Amino acid sequence: MTPTEELILEVLTARIRLGETCWTFDSKFTRQARALEGLGLVTWKSGIVEKTILVWPTHALLNNEEWFTPTYRLGVTL
Repeated sequence: MTPTEELILEVLTARIRLGETCWTFDSKFTRQARALEGLGLVTWKSGIVEKTILVWPTHALLNNEEWFTPTYRLGVTL
């Protein structure tokens, strides 16, 4: 996995932990999204806004303890 692919997963998992179900990325990351899709970790499609893609996790990512540990707690609670 490349550093950019890892960064996409970091951003996506952080947003999911905060209650989002998907996240928008610049379309220049389409190649990395395809690679992550090939690993079975994400699904993606063209975004609503021009030159963007929408990425959301698969069940494989959501159930992956490397990315979602059962003991994770938000650093700040409101």
